[in-house]
Amino acid sequence: MPEQFEINVFPNPFNSSCNIFVETQNLASPPPEIAIYDVRGNVVTPYSDGKPSSFVPLDKGDSEIAKQSSRGFVWQPDENIPSGIYLIRATIPQQKKTVVCTKRIVYLK
Repeated sequence: MPEQFEINVFPNPFNSSCNIFVETQNLASPPPEIAIYDVRGNVVTPYSDGKPSSFVPLDKGDSEIAKQSSRGFVWQPDENIPSGIYLIRATIPQQKKTVVCTKRIVYLK
């Protein structure tokens, strides 16, 4: 299980979609649960296996970064989501604790 992991987003800031990579040290770790929050703490787009969302999985062969990444997604915000600062939160549950990572992104229409 990963003791730590990181979120990489590009482009940041973005205007139509962004690529989100959750990189872990252990590729056998369970898939992270990802949610995007606005600055007020409201969930804008939740993601977890089996739940609908506006995340599209990236093919690991799309880019060199994707090949090195354990999980990759494209986020295309809905038209009703305003420009602003958003927080991506990735969570991986472990036996004794939950590992959490957060990254700030900027959405410009």
